[in-house]
Amino acid sequence: MMDVLKELDRAGAVLQDRHFVYTSGKHGSAYINMDPLFPNVGVVSQFADMLVKPFAGQVDTVIAPATGGIVLAVLAAQALSREREREREVSGCGYVGG
Repeated sequence: MMDVLKELDRAGAVLQDRHFVYTSGKHGSAYINMDPLFPNVGVVSQFADMLVKPFAGQVDTVIAPATGGIVLAVLAAQALSREREREREVSGCGYVGG
């Protein structure tokens, strides 16, 4: 399994020891900026796979903010679709397109 923090750090996405005001209005000293990671679609795809695994079979729709979330949302939706297809293959239901 991929070491998520190591990959984030390698991409320069982890910002620490600074002052950030989060969208909630709260303040903090660390922030994860996914932008430097998005060009590496393979790594982001693995992140999405890990992110959705606990929710497989429970999610019908993936939504995201227009800025900053589309790439991860698309890859998460693809990962969920792959999981759903695997479940159908295992159960013998086959795939019903729709």
